[in-house]
Amino acid sequence: MQVTRYGVQLTQLASKHLKMVRQWRNAEHVRPNMEFQEIISPNQQTQWFEQLDPTTNFYFIFQSGATPAGLIHIKNIDWQKQTGEAGIFTGNTAFLGTTLPMFAILALMDLGFYFLHLDTLQAKVDRDNKAALRFNQTLGYQKQPANTEQQFQYLQVDLSNYSKATTAFRKTAINIHGAQSVIEFDSQHDPHWQDRFQKLGTEHQEYLGL
Repeated sequence: MQVTRYGVQLTQLASKHLKMVRQWRNAEHVRPNMEFQEIISPNQQTQWFEQLDPTTNFYFIFQSGATPAGLIHIKNIDWQKQTGEAGIFTGNTAFLGTTLPMFAILALMDLGFYFLHLDTLQAKVDRDNKAALRFNQTLGYQKQPANTEQQFQYLQVDLSNYSKATTAFRKTAINIHGAQSVIEFDSQHDPHWQDRFQKLGTEHQEYLGL
């Protein structure tokens, strides 16, 4: 599956991407910000990838043009509660400080709220990472009650708060790249995605440009 929105391509994670993602994930600009900070081995990564439930864990490589930039996801989706956990890291240092990661986040959150019809998204951030906490709050995320002994803080956002907080960001993205979205499926490997796409109602189709 591939989603194109705001000039960003989100391509579903595949086994061919694993070596690149592992190198990114083990890099010194990424690993210290993660809850699991040990160096990840090829075997560990393969085991992780093989146990992913494709109906509740959606991982994408994000990029603009031909060069992959990083990994972005909505994982651990609870379809009964209509919630999932969003996350991102920029692995290719050439894209740090650019608009690409921001546009990728907007594309992912649009996908979560308008396509998957999730009610809320969560994010988990190191409470000492003040920049990341502030950034998530600009997306509408709000801190959740937490055990102060825990190093990582959960934040949560619903569609209403996301829409209000990101109005200016999304207008900028649309002014640059347009509002059209393209969602492409691999019919052999994306039956779950296809099923959800076919059930998409008309309420948000105009917004997505579908």
